[in-house]
Amino acid sequence: MSVLSVLVAAAAVYILGALWYSPVLFGNKWITLMGIKIDKKKQEQMKKKAVKGYIGTFFANIVMALVLSFFVTFSGAANFVEGMALGAITWLGFLATTSLGSIFWEGRPFALYLLNTSHHLVSLSLMGGILAVLS
Repeated sequence: MSVLSVLVAAAAVYILGALWYSPVLFGNKWITLMGIKIDKKKQEQMKKKAVKGYIGTFFANIVMALVLSFFVTFSGAANFVEGMALGAITWLGFLATTSLGSIFWEGRPFALYLLNTSHHLVSLSLMGGILAVLS
């Protein structure tokens, strides 16, 4: 594990998230599934919260990359594909399962679960691949 590999993996997933939840990919669908009604007042509130959200998300990505780097090291994943597989297994065991609570307990739509957990699958797979190559 190196600081550089953790930062590169965190930055890559940060960029992926920015694209994933942008209008270019799935942002409009996410807004609809969340039931958010956007008017001028709501836009202003979202803009005010955005800086905290962006900073918090980046730090969360650093923590996720740091923890996943330990998994990569302990598993001996030595190339991009092995790192991606480890990321996908981590997603299945921890995120795909615990995120089901959003359906069972919060009443969120299954399509929202799929959109969000697909993002986590791609993120952890990408992160694992990067960490395996750079570590």
